[in-house]
Amino acid sequence: MMAGASLSDLLSAMQNGVTAMNAFVTALTRETPALSSGQLAADKLVQIGFVRVLGVSIVTGGAAGGLYDAASTTLATSGTQVYVTGTTAGFYPVNMVFTNGLVYLPGAGQVVAIFYTRT
Repeated sequence: MMAGASLSDLLSAMQNGVTAMNAFVTALTRETPALSSGQLAADKLVQIGFVRVLGVSIVTGGAAGGLYDAASTTLATSGTQVYVTGTTAGFYPVNMVFTNGLVYLPGAGQVVAIFYTRT
């Protein structure tokens, strides 16, 4: 007679499978932009705290602007700038982490939309 798995063993295996699948889905959604800033044309604190920017869409080109790792627009200085927003319209994948918060300061005439997720 062969020994088989008990009902308890089968339920534990299924529970482990569900836990692993939930971890996979969580990791996958962290790489998908869940939030958007909408179109921005003025100084803006987009989000406070830890943020992963996945892409920037330059809607209207203009002078170069920037993304800053700062918790307020007043803290957005040259020392906290981590990304220069381009001057040509288009989508630009970024995949950068901002630990203090995300601030956008536009260049003259520039309009952008920022795609990000909270992690």
